[in-house]
Amino acid sequence: MRLPLDELRQLPTLPLRLPRPTHPRLQAVCDAIVAAPDDKTTAQGWADRLGVDVKTLHRLFLRETGMTFGQWRQQARLMEALERLATGAKVLDVALELGYASPSAFSTMFKRQFGIPPAHSSTRPDRLISTPRKPRFSSLRLIALRLRPYSACRNEEFPMPSAPGANRLPTFFIPHGGGPCFFMEWPGNPHMWDRMAAFLKGLAASIPTRPKAVLVVSGHWEEPVFTVNAGPHPPLLFDYYGFPEHTYRLEYPAPGSPELAARVQALLGAAGIESAADTLRGLDHGVFVPFKLIFPAADVPVVQLSMKTGLDPREHLAAGRALSPLREEGVLIVGSGMSFHNMRGFSPAFRPASERFDDWLADAVALPRAERERALESWDRAPDARLAQPRPDHLLPLMIAAGAAGDDPGRRIFRDEVMNVVVSASRFG
Repeated sequence: MRLPLDELRQLPTLPLRLPRPTHPRLQAVCDAIVAAPDDKTTAQGWADRLGVDVKTLHRLFLRETGMTFGQWRQQARLMEALERLATGAKVLDVALELGYASPSAFSTMFKRQFGIPPAHSSTRPDRLISTPRKPRFSSLRLIALRLRPYSACRNEEFPMPSAPGANRLPTFFIPHGGGPCFFMEWPGNPHMWDRMAAFLKGLAASIPTRPKAVLVVSGHWEEPVFTVNAGPHPPLLFDYYGFPEHTYRLEYPAPGSPELAARVQALLGAAGIESAADTLRGLDHGVFVPFKLIFPAADVPVVQLSMKTGLDPREHLAAGRALSPLREEGVLIVGSGMSFHNMRGFSPAFRPASERFDDWLADAVALPRAERERALESWDRAPDARLAQPRPDHLLPLMIAAGAAGDDPGRRIFRDEVMNVVVSASRFG
C-alpha cells in the first residue's frame, strides 16, 4: 500500500462531501452513519426508528440527496475508507472497522466504485477508467474527484445548493438539425432551419441560472458501455458527409471537464451501471452544431456521454436517473437528437406519421413520472413509431433527459416542420 498512500498524502486537501439532506430526521440518520460507519442497522431498522415505511425512507433520501439510502451509506463508508487508508491503515482493518463482512467484500465494492482494488499500486492508473487510453490524472486523484459533487470539484465560486431544488436546472431534449444545417445555405430553401436555429439561440435565456457545465448525450455516439468524454480540450468530430467545404472548418473551442467526467462515472457506478472514459474522442456534430447557437461564446464546459449499444430505453432511463443529482450541482443535462429520424422518410408522404408520433411523444413526456417512464420504455408501440424512428439512436437521448427529470413534469416546448416532417423539443422542470 505504500505507493498509493504516499500519493494520497501528497494531494491537496479536498473537502470530500456527500449531499446532505435538509430534513432534520434524515440529518440525524446521516450523522449517525458518519459517526459509526460500521453500524449494521438496515433501511427497515432506520425506517422503524423514524416511524415511516421503508419505501418512504428511500423516497426521502432520493428526493433530498439524489441517492437511495443504501447508495448514500455506501458512499459514506467509501469516503471514510479513503481517509483511513490515507493515514496508513491496513485494508484488513479498514474493511472490518467499517462493517464489511470480509476484506474481499470491501475490495469488491471499492473496485466496483473506482475500477481498482484498494491495495492496488497506482502504477496502473489506467485501471481506474476502463479505456485503453491512459488518462491524464493519477488514479487516487480521480478517486477523490469521483467522490465529490461536481460543484465541489471546482472552487468556492461553486458551493452546493443550500436546499434541494433551490438551483435545480431543467433537462432538455433538443433537435440538432441535419449536419451543419445552421451554418450553410440549405439547397432549395435557405430558410428551412431558421425557426429551429432561433429556438436554439433562445434556449440559454430560458434557463433559470447559468450552468457551470453541460452534459450532452448525442444520437451520434454509441459504445458497449456508457462512455464519457474526459478530455480537458475536446476537438470536434466532423461526422457528416457531402456538405460545403467551409462547414468542415467550423470551430467550437468549449473546454471539457475531467472533473465532471469523473463525477458522471461515480454516479453511474453508485447505481451499479458500468461506464468508461475516453480522453481523445471529439465532440460530434450532435453537440457542437446546436451548442454553437446555444452558448456561442463556447465559455461553458461541455462533456459528452455516449449511448449504450443496444439502445435499450430502460437502461438509458436508469442512467438518467443516476445522473439526476448533477442538476443540483449546476450541470445542464441535454439529450440531442431528433424526434423524427428516418433518412428515407423526409418526404410529404411521411408527414402524417411524423405528426402522430410527435403528438404521442408530447403526451408521453407530460405524464407523471412512473407513467412517463412506462410509456417511454414502450415507445415502439406508439403510433407510427418505427416509421419515425426505424433505429432509435436519435430518440434515446430523450431517455437520459427524462430519467434525470425525476418527478419534474415534462412538456413540448418547440414544434417545427422541416424537410416535410414534424420535429420537436421537450423540457423537464
